[in-house]
Amino acid sequence: MSADPSICAVCKVAEPEATKIVTCVNCYKSEHTECKGVYGSSAAALRAKPYFCSVQCCEIHHRCQNPTLFSGIDDKVMSEILIEVRKTNTEMHDIQQTMGELKRFNTYVGNQIEVLVTEIKSVKRDYVKVKQDVGYLQSDQKQTNETISDLQLSLDRVNRAALIKNAVILGVPTTQTEDTKQLVRQIAAAVKSQLPQDAIVEATRLVSKDPSQRTSKSVPIRVVFAEEQHKEDLFAKKKNHGLLFTSALGAGSGPATNRIIIRDEMTSFGMKLLKDVRSLQEQADLQYVWPGRDGVILTKKSSDSKVEKVRSLLDVRKLQQSKRSRDESLLHSTDLSMSILAEPDPKR
Repeated sequence: MSADPSICAVCKVAEPEATKIVTCVNCYKSEHTECKGVYGSSAAALRAKPYFCSVQCCEIHHRCQNPTLFSGIDDKVMSEILIEVRKTNTEMHDIQQTMGELKRFNTYVGNQIEVLVTEIKSVKRDYVKVKQDVGYLQSDQKQTNETISDLQLSLDRVNRAALIKNAVILGVPTTQTEDTKQLVRQIAAAVKSQLPQDAIVEATRLVSKDPSQRTSKSVPIRVVFAEEQHKEDLFAKKKNHGLLFTSALGAGSGPATNRIIIRDEMTSFGMKLLKDVRSLQEQADLQYVWPGRDGVILTKKSSDSKVEKVRSLLDVRKLQQSKRSRDESLLHSTDLSMSILAEPDPKR
């Protein structure tokens, strides 16, 4: 291991090369020959013989070598001089050690900084790669969602095809001795739809299996027609007629102001779509949400605004993205009997 560098007492710079400095043989103070103004052969000659930084150091050194020379100096003074010299030597040695430690510490810090910079560059490269991977995953997820949505819509079309002859009538109060088929015929007659005698295959109330939900007096009526054309004719006549109230069914049909609404029977996918949109109704500032035809959910922000269509769960996600941020979500009822309160005035 190389010796610690000497510290020049003039410029205070550590000097590792011994050939550039001279050191006092008495007090061990080091100085650059250049700092003393000595160059070339003069500097070499100065280093070739014992060097004293001052006359005092020279006298002290010679007296130490020849004790008889100290006879003229008081012992107390000599003791003080020696103490100061030793103190100076100790301080210089401490300074040299400190400078060596600082140099080693600076080297260590420099190495650590290089390691840190290398790690930061590595992390940056990893971040860029992860960001790219996330982008790829998001793209794949988007394609997957679109594929799932297409499959859901295809399956829903198949399920709706099985219900193409079915309809649901809402708003007709329940009575104990009612004939649901006759009620359907009365509704058809009220809108001037001439149904053949065998046009209605089945007409039953959609009573909930949950007793706690059997509170509505206007349980929806599920109607199965013999032919799709019979249903479409009823829908067309109802649309031309406009609003239809229970008063058109005659006495004993409940409150005269009850609105009667006729809709397609919804598939399970359509019901879920309706439920999802209604759960976002308040947050998305939708004043009206109601089921349309062909499995579409219709929405309006106000009575005068444009009707928007929700066809798939992708449309629901878009609705979620555009909704305003709120702390809590208020879920709305999906009971078909409550849809009268959330639907604008349709003509059918």
